Amino acid sequence: MDGFWGGVVGGLVSGLLASAGAMWAYFHGYISIEKIERRRAKVSLVDDLIAYRFVLQDNFPVSELDAHAFNKALSRVPYVFSDEPEVMNAFDEFTSAPPPNGAKLITLLRTVTQSAGLKGGLQERYVSKAYSVLPYQRSL
Repeated sequence: MDGFWGGVVGGLVSGLLASAGAMWAYFHGYISIEKIERRRAKVSLVDDLIAYRFVLQDNFPVSELDAHAFNKALSRVPYVFSDEPEVMNAFDEFTSAPPPNGAKLITLLRTVTQSAGLKGGLQERYVSKAYSVLPYQRSL
């Protein structure tokens, strides 16, 4: 009988340990994946904001599609960076300032870049200018 109870207790203990290990691995993996996906969303949004910042440039013909893309990226800021008070303050300052608000945009871009964990940060001399080529007609 002693061997029987020893086997039962051993089976229960090993089953509980295996269950606890499986639960730890599941939750640890889930949290890691969520963190990775959250960072990916932040980096993607930073990329969109920087890529479409030219819509605020004076004397540049902005298409409806370009304006829509920039507005869409701006609309994602409160969702993606809701847990970052510094980003949300910069966003509030940018959206409440009358255009042109280039300095506020640079502040917003700097804070979202830092929050997304992009190394190197932004240098204002590169972000303050929008590099763009105006559309033109080619002669055939």
